[in-house]
Amino acid sequence: MTGLVYGVLRLAEPAAEWSTKVPVALHTVEYKIQAVKKSMQDVTKATELLSKATALDEATKVQQVEVKGDAWPVKVFSLTGDLMMGLATTVMLLCVLLSSGDLFLQKLLKVLPHLSEKKHAVDIVRNIEDQLFLYLFTVTGINLALGTAVGIAMHLLGMPNPILWAPWPDC
Repeated sequence: MTGLVYGVLRLAEPAAEWSTKVPVALHTVEYKIQAVKKSMQDVTKATELLSKATALDEATKVQQVEVKGDAWPVKVFSLTGDLMMGLATTVMLLCVLLSSGDLFLQKLLKVLPHLSEKKHAVDIVRNIEDQLFLYLFTVTGINLALGTAVGIAMHLLGMPNPILWAPWPDC
């Protein structure tokens, strides 16, 4: 939890700076791509003319259905909501599992009648714990290494706020 709070506090200021610069940057990008946009409109017009020239007669024409995706703000905010919901679910589940301790193992041992079965159950539970620890440790190490590498690369490339470019792990 301390690491999470520290990370949020560390990212809050650069994220606020970045969010204030986004409208200006988007306006600049829009201005710079106007020439490309014009070319694309010309290509679109040429494509429409070509499709009209090669169109079939009305009787055999098939109606086309086009599915348009959501706008980028909708995608960003839905991703943020999903991320926050996943984080909240993870924290709640973690609190429940940490507060219950060995309750699952104790109840399992009460159900099993023979001592050999109880020993086998304890071995299985301990093996599962070891495997989960190894998996989580490995994934954490990979994410830290990847985030560090991307942050360093962005710093070397001169990107502003390189820590914001570090990839977020998929949970």
